[in-house]
Amino acid sequence: MAAAAEARIGSIFIYPVKSCRGISVSQAPIVPTGFLWDRHWMVINSKGRACTQRVEPRLALVEVELPSEAFSVGWKPTESSYLVIRAPGMDELKVSLSKPCEKSDGVTVWEWTGSVLDEGAEASKWFSDFIGKPSRLVRFNEEYNSRPLPVYAPTPGYNLVFTDQYQFLMLSQGSLDALNNQLEEPLPVNRFRPSIFIDGCEPFAEDLWKEIKINNITFISIQLCPRCKVPLVNQENGIPGSEPNETLMKFRSDKILQLSIRQQGKVYFGQGLVCSKDSLNGVGGMILKVGDTIHVEKPTDTAKEIANDEEDSSHQQPGQQKDNLKDEVIAKTNSQPTYASSRGRRPRRRHSLLSSSSQYLGFSPKDGDFTETALILLGEKIGVRRKLLSCVRRS
Repeated sequence: MAAAAEARIGSIFIYPVKSCRGISVSQAPIVPTGFLWDRHWMVINSKGRACTQRVEPRLALVEVELPSEAFSVGWKPTESSYLVIRAPGMDELKVSLSKPCEKSDGVTVWEWTGSVLDEGAEASKWFSDFIGKPSRLVRFNEEYNSRPLPVYAPTPGYNLVFTDQYQFLMLSQGSLDALNNQLEEPLPVNRFRPSIFIDGCEPFAEDLWKEIKINNITFISIQLCPRCKVPLVNQENGIPGSEPNETLMKFRSDKILQLSIRQQGKVYFGQGLVCSKDSLNGVGGMILKVGDTIHVEKPTDTAKEIANDEEDSSHQQPGQQKDNLKDEVIAKTNSQPTYASSRGRRPRRRHSLLSSSSQYLGFSPKDGDFTETALILLGEKIGVRRKLLSCVRRS
C-alpha cells in the first residue's frame, strides 16, 4: 500500500439539498449511502420529479446550513435542530430535523420511484415562490425505502439516497488546475460539486485509482463522471454558459479518451466512488477528515498509448444523443472484458486516459488501462429510460 504521491483530502463538501449549494466541512461521517446528510433532501415539481440545476439553474443560489455538530459521529437532532435555507430576496426558511413528516408516494429521481417525507406547506411555498413553479421539499424516507446503485456498481447491495449516480465524487486540485489553464476565466471547484476534493497528486491521477484507502476505509472506483449541464451554471448568479464543457470536449471527451464503442458526445471530469461493503460492515463510527492521506490500494494497469480515433463516424454532439440512443443490454465484464450489447460482442479497445489528456495539456503522467463497463441512465426529459453504453474504469 502506497500513498498517492502524498495526496490528501483538501476539502469535504456535503450537499444536503440536491442541486442546491454545498457545505464545506472539516469532517464527515460515512453511512451506507455516502456522507451523512448528503442529498438527504430534494426539491420536486408538481409531477413528483426531482428538480435540478439542469432545468432550474436558480437552485444554485440556494444556501443551506446544518448545525456544526450534525457532522459528528453519533449526533442526534433535538427540537432546536434545523436545516436553514436562504436565497436572495427570500425570508429564511427553517426546517426542523426532528419534527415528524407526512409520507408522500410516487416521487421520482432518475430510475427510482418511491415514498418520501414531505417537509410541509411552508417549505413548499418557499420553493414555489423562489422557483416560480409549484414545488415541494422532500426528505428521503429511509425507514421504508432503499435506492440501489444502478447496475454498474461492483456488486449488488450498494445504495444511494437522492444522489445521481455515486455515493461519492472525487476530484483533484491538479485536474482542476489543468482545466483552468485552458480556460480564459478559471472556474472554482463548486462548478463540479465533488464530495472529496484532493490535493497533492498529478492532474487526472485519480482516473487511475481502482481502489483507495482513506483513514482505513476502502473506496472502490465506479466510473469516470460524465458531466451534464450543471457545470455550465455559474454558482454565483445561477446563469448557464458554455464553459467548461466546450473546453473539456477538446481533451476529456469519450472520443479522445476512447471510452466507448460509439462516442456520445460526453465529457468526463472526476471519479465516482462507493465505500466498500467490507468497510461498511466493519466497526461503526467511520469518518473522513480534511488532511487524511489517500493510499492507492489498486492502481490500474499501464496500457499502450493509442491515438485519437479520428475516423469514428459515431461521434455525436451534445443533444443529438437523446434522439439516437437505443436500449443496450450490457454483460458483466470479466478479467478479459469485451463489449456486450444487443448487437453482439466485439473486442474491447485498450486505451489510456492520462495519455490522451496529457497530450493535449502538455504533461506526461503515467497512463492507465480502463477496462470495465457501465450504464449511464438517461431519459429525464424524453420520458423513457434509455441506456448509454460506456466503457469506463471501475474495480
